[in-house]
Amino acid sequence: MSLNEQSNGGPLSHGPDRTPGGRRQTSRRRGAAAVEFALVAPLLFLTIIIPIFEFGRGFMVSELVTNAARAGCRVGVLPGNLNSAITSTVTTNLSGQGVTGATTTITVNGGTGDVSAAVEGDSVSVTVSVPYTNNSWIPGRFLAGKSITGTQTMRHE
Repeated sequence: MSLNEQSNGGPLSHGPDRTPGGRRQTSRRRGAAAVEFALVAPLLFLTIIIPIFEFGRGFMVSELVTNAARAGCRVGVLPGNLNSAITSTVTTNLSGQGVTGATTTITVNGGTGDVSAAVEGDSVSVTVSVPYTNNSWIPGRFLAGKSITGTQTMRHE
């Protein structure tokens, strides 16, 4: 049997998806993949895609809060500055990034106090905390009600 005979409806021309005459069979499951995807896509979106965005935003806010604490602490260790200057620096730093609702706590040598009374070598810590719910891009379930905190400690100059 020649190659030409096989391609023109010969004995080897029909396979699992062809009729004995060589014509293609139409599938009875036509469109089933689209329906299955339509059923699975929302589940995929809710369990994988949304948490990726929520945790990504959480990590981003965490870095922004830590950076704001560092900027505030840097202002606090300079001679002659007040606690209000630290709080103002933190608020300005975060508001420029779209983060709201920050609470700033300032400690000198482990106790609350004014940085203007600190002397060279004293430990100044700035802790910044923001509620995640105020800073989420999407209404999330995983980090709802959580607070994101960043702390920085430096020696007074």
